[in-house]
Amino acid sequence: MSEPGTEQAAAPTDEHASSDVPAAAVATRCPLPVETIVFWSLLAAMAVLYLVPLWAVAYPPMLDLPVHLELASIYRSHGDASSTIGRFYEGRGAGVVPYLTLYGLMDGLSLVLPLKAAMKVVLSIVALGLIGALLSLLHGFGRSRWLAFLGLPLIYDVNCTYGYISFRLSVGLCLGTVGLLRRNLDGPRLWRDLLLGVLAALTFLTHAHGFAVLVLLWALVTVLCAPRARAMVRAALPLLPALALSAHWYLSALLAKGPTPGKVSTPFAPLIRLMELVPHRILNSFADGRDELVALCLALLCGALLVSSPRPALPDGARGLRGLRRLLGAYALELCAGLMIVAYFAVPNQLLTPTQQIYGINYRFLLVICLLVVALPRLELRRWRAFAVAPAVLLAAYFGLVVVAEYRSFDQRCRPFDRVLAAIPRGKRVLAFNYETWDPKYTLPTLGHFVGYYAALKDGVTSFDHSGTQYNYIPVRMRDERALPSPNYPGPLNMAVFGPRYDYFLVADRPGSRRAPFDVRQMRLVVEAGMWRVYEQARR
Repeated sequence: MSEPGTEQAAAPTDEHASSDVPAAAVATRCPLPVETIVFWSLLAAMAVLYLVPLWAVAYPPMLDLPVHLELASIYRSHGDASSTIGRFYEGRGAGVVPYLTLYGLMDGLSLVLPLKAAMKVVLSIVALGLIGALLSLLHGFGRSRWLAFLGLPLIYDVNCTYGYISFRLSVGLCLGTVGLLRRNLDGPRLWRDLLLGVLAALTFLTHAHGFAVLVLLWALVTVLCAPRARAMVRAALPLLPALALSAHWYLSALLAKGPTPGKVSTPFAPLIRLMELVPHRILNSFADGRDELVALCLALLCGALLVSSPRPALPDGARGLRGLRRLLGAYALELCAGLMIVAYFAVPNQLLTPTQQIYGINYRFLLVICLLVVALPRLELRRWRAFAVAPAVLLAAYFGLVVVAEYRSFDQRCRPFDRVLAAIPRGKRVLAFNYETWDPKYTLPTLGHFVGYYAALKDGVTSFDHSGTQYNYIPVRMRDERALPSPNYPGPLNMAVFGPRYDYFLVADRPGSRRAPFDVRQMRLVVEAGMWRVYEQARR
């Protein structure tokens, strides 16, 4: 017999299934669990905290951010005769290349927003995308959503300080797609197949490295987790259009003729060096080491959760190859992390060809590894067990406050650059020389590309090598590379060659220094602001 009240309690459910019951009444009877409300409230508060540094400053401490702004300005105005910067550039072939997502998104946003605001929206999308990717992984592989708090500090990892915006956006797309793929293997749906195809193509059009990671993980998860061969074939189909796009680009990039003949070279870093670099390529941007301390604490907490995790329950009755695949499928996420660890040590750290110089290839696997590892614990973190990740919540909140303070402090130190922007008229050609690119509070040369702010915000032009358009993964290229030559660092500037092609010269050095790559007597000092000096060639 059923307990008293059971039939009465069940009746509204049946009645709701067959008749129209007001939605408000159903919501009253089925409120959200307190745990769900607490989780999403905490995550929303943390997301706001992690977005504050991006919106509270004019100059975020990201090395390549000014270059991305300059490239976004070039992409928006290339081929436009009325634009100073646009006259020098054109589209690259069909334009279906990695990085297209970033500059296409910036182009669309800049129709309704100023360029810097559009970039901040993109940076916010990158940050939220990494959070979303973690939640997708956790949901797809059946792990607790509370583990997402372990990965929040990775939003401001070393790749962020380097300004690898497209790469980090592709990582979010890649891991979010893997989580969706895993769920689709358990219950295939046509809308998920279509969405997977779109996400795969979008990942390629965002960054080549992120797409390469996606292909590896897609293949591994499909082989291990698909219930039968037919499911494997279905799972592979959404990836085919993106593979076709990438194959066309990879072949055209490798076959492109460079200015000088040469062979493809793939230098490897020594094994001991790769092991030493692991902690320095994760959270190691601040010179005082607070981010490294947070990383260490999170690693210890993640290790404790992993040790405490139960083993997965494996199905009975399966033997032979099928049984082995089921066993490996139960550890699919662990094997994905292991594959990325192997890639870190097995992939070269550079790719040098006659037309390309790509650095830090294998180092970028570390961000993917970290995001996969924080999703590994199998603990059922429900109700009071969720307190196991309370230290992670506190560490994430502390680190967010540290980032806010450090970003504001950097912005205050860099505000003299406002005077540089004001001193150089709009639409001029500026050649930059960097004697000093290091900020005392950072472990990376965060000041190396500030001239890009002028090019982006005032329709100016910088040297050929600074814009980065020489790379085949950028959707724009220079019409004539000789029009804006690059100087031979660090020798003296040949004013007979470079002088007529540039209007202003920006020198970055320690305040008070008078080092310059040219005879200052041939120049007129326009402004000195902080570590920057602006010279104009004295016209005779």
